Amino acid sequence: MAVAYEPGGSYSVRVDDVEYLRVDGVGSLARVYRPESPGPFPVLVDIHGGAWSGSDRLTNEVTSLPLAQSGLLIVSIDFRIAPEHP
Repeated sequence: MAVAYEPGGSYSVRVDDVEYLRVDGVGSLARVYRPESPGPFPVLVDIHGGAWSGSDRLTNEVTSLPLAQSGLLIVSIDFRIAPEHP
């Protein structure tokens, strides 16, 4: 089902951290910014910058929160980074 996005929307947002992946006993978290309304909402997966060696799922909160307030469900993920995981 296609979902229309209305960028002029204005929603309260619920923010949760959830484990989405476990490798070698170590979990990776995703921060989910969910508009508080029945939806459905289009989803945007946010993969932060950091040149594969820095930053985390919180880096882009300054853009993720306003996007969620406008009616997108945002999933901002952590991932394994160098130098521990080249």
